Amino acid sequence: MWTPPTASMCHGHGEGSEGDHEVGDLHDLFRAAWGLMTEEQKVDFLFTDQEKAVLSAAGILAD
Repeated sequence: MWTPPTASMCHGHGEGSEGDHEVGDLHDLFRAAWGLMTEEQKVDFLFTDQEKAVLSAAGILAD
């Protein structure tokens, strides 16, 4: 699977400092991307297999 360059930079930031920096950076990137998405894109994203798996694992989405 392709990894966006910004995600790779987040990983590097986490390795070069405290690991929680990677998570914080990814969170910031996701918020920025979410803010740029149209409502249709947001709905489409929520129904991807990857998102459904995360929501299921978090107990937010029933199987």
